Amino acid sequence: MWIALFSFPFSFFFSKEETNTIVYKLNIKIFSTQIISSNNTSNYNKRTMTASAIVSSLLRPSELYSLIKFKLSTPPSPASLLPRQPTPEDFKSNTRAACYHFLNLTSRSFARVIQELDEELRDVVCIYYLILRGLDTIEDDMTLPFQRKKHLLKTFADIIKDEKNLNWSFHENGESEKDRDLLIHFYVVIQEFHKLRPE
Repeated sequence: MWIALFSFPFSFFFSKEETNTIVYKLNIKIFSTQIISSNNTSNYNKRTMTASAIVSSLLRPSELYSLIKFKLSTPPSPASLLPRQPTPEDFKSNTRAACYHFLNLTSRSFARVIQELDEELRDVVCIYYLILRGLDTIEDDMTLPFQRKKHLLKTFADIIKDEKNLNWSFHENGESEKDRDLLIHFYVVIQEFHKLRPE
């Protein structure tokens, strides 16, 4: 926080390049910060935020304001209607909230953007994102036999569209597959898909 306060005034008196040089020479160039995020499968992803990206935002007040506003205005997720450790019964009793639970598990960045949309569009995009994520999970799983995978990929749309499959789930993914839980509880996505208005 103090770095932002220190470097911000320079932007009024110096060009962007001069400010960057000053910040660097004063040894305030922000060290590459590693943000380690983990998901429920205990896989760790490392993302590096570079100093230039942070300094660049600090030098543009409107951009900095937008970033702060975006960070502080987190909309309540429908997934918050579920307990912290939801059970299959919780998913069955609130399929919409379950979809947002899986959205938050499968993608942090897309989940945040999707939940910023207006409610009607938000649900549609959430459901279609999860459908594509389920399809991608089957396609990426190297433990599935080729013929089984080929059949699933060809019939995936039919499985979703057929109302006889409202309780369909898939348990054949490898144990290490990141989004395995989504397919185990894929019935929540199918049920919400069938609740969408046709237009």
